[in-house]
Amino acid sequence: MTKLEDYRQYIQQILTKYPSYKPAYREIKVETIFHTQRDHDQIVHIISSPANC
Repeated sequence: MTKLEDYRQYIQQILTKYPSYKPAYREIKVETIFHTQRDHDQIVHIISSPANC
């Protein structure tokens, strides 16, 4: 693997572990999005609203 491929792999590993750290104060779903062809990575926080809103 090249250094760039190693770097991509390392970043994806870190971002994939991130959703396992959940905040205790609110119901939040965390998802990761990887666009490997364009080297674009995202972490998305989805906050669920209460049923009575």
